[in-house]
Amino acid sequence: MIAANFPSPPTDAARQACVAFIVALPYLVPCRHCGWDLGEFIKRNIENRTVVDPKCFGISNETQDFTALRIAGARMHVDVQADLVLRPRAQ
Repeated sequence: MIAANFPSPPTDAARQACVAFIVALPYLVPCRHCGWDLGEFIKRNIENRTVVDPKCFGISNETQDFTALRIAGARMHVDVQADLVLRPRAQ
């Protein structure tokens, strides 16, 4: 797991590095469609960070501790996978 060594509680530097990594993920995913879906998921959560919504966790909340980061990673994965299932496949 990528976040295995994330400190709890995290330092400011660790939180900033984590946010930068999360924001960079859409550019690192090999599938451009999955990268776009992941970028939209991250953008939606940044824009709605003050809204109480189970689909949005907020970029600052996800870096509070290891557990929050682990849950955020799982939610990112599920969201991108759901979009992948709904996308028509090329023949």
